[in-house]
Amino acid sequence: MELSLKHGNTAVSTFAFATYGVIMCGVLGAMKSGYQFGKLGLILLEQYKAKEWKTQIYTPIYCLIVNWNEHIDQTPAPLQESYHIGMETGAIEFACMNTNIYCVHSYLSGKPLERLEVETRSYSQSFDQFKQETNFNYNEVYRQGMLNFLGRSKDSIVLTGEAYDEVKMKAQSEERNDQTGMFFLHFTKLILCYSFGEYEKAAMHAAESRKLLEAVLAKFEIPNHHFYEALTLLALYKRSSGVQKRKSIRRVRKTIRQMKKWAKDAPENYMHKYHLLKAELYRVKGRFKEAGLKYDEAIKVASQNNFTHEEAMAQELAGVFYIKQRSEGLAEHYLKSAYNNYREWGAQAKLRALEQEHPSYVSGVHSGAGLGTLSSSGSSSMGRTNSMLLDLSTVLKASAGITREIVLNKLLKNLMQIVMENAGADRGMLLLRENEDFVIQAMSENSGATVDILQWIQYTGSGILSETVVSYVIQSQKNAVVQDAKNDVRFTRCDYIKKSTVQSILCLPILNRGKLDGILYLENNHTTAAFTQDRVDLLALLSGQIAVSINNAILYENLEQKVADRTAQLAEEKKKSDDLLLNILPAETAEELKRDQKTTPRHFDMVTVMFTDFKGFTTMSEQLTPQEIVEEPGRCFGAFDRICDAHKIEKIKTIGDSYMCVGGLPIANSTHAADAVNAALKMRDWIKEYKAISREQGKPIFEIRIGLHTGPVVAGVVGSKKFAYDIWGDTVNTVARMEAAGEVGRVNISGSTYEAVKDLFECTYRGKVDAKHKGQVDMYFVESINSSVQK
Repeated sequence: MELSLKHGNTAVSTFAFATYGVIMCGVLGAMKSGYQFGKLGLILLEQYKAKEWKTQIYTPIYCLIVNWNEHIDQTPAPLQESYHIGMETGAIEFACMNTNIYCVHSYLSGKPLERLEVETRSYSQSFDQFKQETNFNYNEVYRQGMLNFLGRSKDSIVLTGEAYDEVKMKAQSEERNDQTGMFFLHFTKLILCYSFGEYEKAAMHAAESRKLLEAVLAKFEIPNHHFYEALTLLALYKRSSGVQKRKSIRRVRKTIRQMKKWAKDAPENYMHKYHLLKAELYRVKGRFKEAGLKYDEAIKVASQNNFTHEEAMAQELAGVFYIKQRSEGLAEHYLKSAYNNYREWGAQAKLRALEQEHPSYVSGVHSGAGLGTLSSSGSSSMGRTNSMLLDLSTVLKASAGITREIVLNKLLKNLMQIVMENAGADRGMLLLRENEDFVIQAMSENSGATVDILQWIQYTGSGILSETVVSYVIQSQKNAVVQDAKNDVRFTRCDYIKKSTVQSILCLPILNRGKLDGILYLENNHTTAAFTQDRVDLLALLSGQIAVSINNAILYENLEQKVADRTAQLAEEKKKSDDLLLNILPAETAEELKRDQKTTPRHFDMVTVMFTDFKGFTTMSEQLTPQEIVEEPGRCFGAFDRICDAHKIEKIKTIGDSYMCVGGLPIANSTHAADAVNAALKMRDWIKEYKAISREQGKPIFEIRIGLHTGPVVAGVVGSKKFAYDIWGDTVNTVARMEAAGEVGRVNISGSTYEAVKDLFECTYRGKVDAKHKGQVDMYFVESINSSVQK
């Protein structure tokens, strides 16, 4: 931001100003100032038309600033918009983060649970498909909270069920030091435990989540945490000790003062919370008249701002308060009101809890009271209203079914089956935009029994639908409902209608933010007026979800291809990197280095080291070209590499014209000496054959000495740049003496190697040689494999 102020703004400045606004709100408590910086970010976003930054800038503004300054209901639409933009621009992590916050805000502001759970589940599935594990986990803990309130868990206060396993996720969060995930777990359990009367457990989770508040800087969870914590302390007040009572009251009073400040900036979100905390404080202090007034204030303000769940909570607390005051009529009034609001919220588990705890006060309320709130038309058209509610329920389920699919072909099949089922159509087609035209992408017949995914068939000239009707929808971007196709004067010239058996046609535009992305074309060949207004309205509602889902699926398909291409590229680069590493290090050491970013030196009690050297190479190289100096030893060493691989020998290094390898590491084995001697004989024989070929071709002749010694070594990686795998110890010095004391074309081994292989190879004793730190060392020439072993 300092750079922007000094040198002028750019598109990146939008994010900088918004982030500074978060600091103002979350750290300094200057909500209005933070809000101004957030709005400045939005102004710059519009000024620079920085669509590629829109999803990122919406994160601080609508996740962390607006909740302190406006009604929380101002955040869902922008957060949902940012999801689609993020998918389009590639800001997938921010898109998923914003959508997770959308679900959280909806949950904490009391949106209907049934629909919200379906929506949250569909977003979680999308997160999972995009490999957004963190956002997936954060979303699922809240979804499990929804499921608990919906009554779809074994225990209302245990976050284990369809979406979440609190034991597993707690361990995972602790292992990863995921403080945000730990906060969400304890915070969600705080709400559940308080709501279902487990106040001691609620207090424990409040204490745990309080320790983690810094992990959720400026989020809407913070005031809600303080709200539920204070309610919990007040619920436990009567059963607390004197010292604890004083501590609790101090904390509650501090929370009330803070809530009042927050309510000054955003009364829609926090004023009813302030009133309810005051009511509960007055209750425990015995100021019953003030308590009653504050309960009513909390209920009224919560209702005005559509916090249905907290309105219900205030009514429940008021009802319990009046039971204690022996005001039976008031108690019944408030508890029945609470019951109705919990039902409107969808909290079936709370309804059961109220029925068990206060049966005499809520009896009969569930038999039908409150249904009038679902219809604005009073008692008229009850049958039609019930039909509409039934269809709406179907569409909500259908919408969830559509959002579950992200693979385009599967999505198209799924949505065509859903549309056909809901529309009562015999035939149906889905047309999608291809550049400036529309093509038929999916077709369903036999009332949805079959769905075919087509290969982008041009609708014009296809002869399988009414081009006239489709053209009308393209031009008008409005629904076309043809109730009597044969007699509709608008389409009397349509050849398709004349020749076919079609009776009714419904053609709907699929609009995505005002742009026509597709067309849904449906036919009924058996009856006129098949597509009623109810069906049209419901399918129009569903078409919005279709547009979003198709757009997501196309983005996903494009992204999948990009990811596949990039993954293949990365895999190729990784293979090159791994192959290069394996050329330098043993496989086990390479894996250790990749896994731990370091290797640990190891001591091997017994290995067999081989050392080879070309006799007179330095003198010979004076007669060779630079290319020959590299190529000739390289050809020999390439053969040695293949021999080592065949005999489980680990190449260590080449130094000029010398070659070192070891048997028995990095994985210790009991055959290292025999493997190494066998490999040495193969190298000797290969050089002999190569000499004959070189002599015929007039090339330089290489003579080789080979020495082996068996003993202990230390092995490890040396260096941090141009590192190498090497071995150290007297064994290395001794094998160098074995090679130097050997003869051309012979394999010279030490006494320790001889003792390990004497039963397997024919050897000739040839005396002793001085070795550093070893004194006199026996030497043997290996002649061949023992004849009995060969047999």
